[in-house]
Amino acid sequence: MFQVLQKHPDGLAAKDVLRQVCEIVPPTPFETSEYPNRPGVRRYEKIIRFSTVPFVKAGWLVKTIGMWVATDEGLAAFDTAGPDVESWFRAAVAKYREWRRDQPEPDMVPDVNTVPDVNEAEGYPGRSA
Repeated sequence: MFQVLQKHPDGLAAKDVLRQVCEIVPPTPFETSEYPNRPGVRRYEKIIRFSTVPFVKAGWLVKTIGMWVATDEGLAAFDTAGPDVESWFRAAVAKYREWRRDQPEPDMVPDVNTVPDVNEAEGYPGRSA
């Protein structure tokens, strides 16, 4: 994917990235198959799309309205890794884990359904307690 995107500094439509990646790394017979519960949806493209998550969270890939753009940091990491794409992917996953660690715990995020009504809150200015 980054091999394709480094030739397009302004980004490329996701469908075009996927098509070009398919030409560089043809899918296996399993990847060519469709999901049993989703006729017409080939595994290959979904696997690639899912694999972009660490790169997005690492700040190495920006995806907006069908366009994918590799960031300078992402391209630099890709160039540094050279043929060792496994270490490059592991570095992206490590950055993803950092991002995830910094996210609030689910129970720390207020549930909008349990936030008290302002008029019912104790100590509301203008309301006698």
